[in-house]
Amino acid sequence: MADQKKLMNKVKLKAEADKLTIASMMYFVADAVVFSTRDLVSQQMLLQMAWLSGETLLMKELLSFTSGVDISRVLKKVDKDAMLFVLTDNVIVVVSASDPVGREPQIIRPQGRS
Repeated sequence: MADQKKLMNKVKLKAEADKLTIASMMYFVADAVVFSTRDLVSQQMLLQMAWLSGETLLMKELLSFTSGVDISRVLKKVDKDAMLFVLTDNVIVVVSASDPVGREPQIIRPQGRS
């Protein structure tokens, strides 16, 4: 729990320094956290993952999307060892539940979209 609190605090400080607002809840996946941010200047939205390597905060952009789209549901699929982040535009981001940092996320877009 202390590590989660430390990670959340570092993410909040980094977001503030980068002029971002955290636009969703923070969802913990193993030792990482997934959340959406909004750039205050460009109004661009990002789905991001963050984790600690020792005391160093590391972050990775999972998906960039337009303003107005956000996380609508989060599903944990224990049998598939994954967490699914369903966005309001029906895009699904699949993150490994056991190794979110080591395995690349999968992006599933509705048919008819590029």
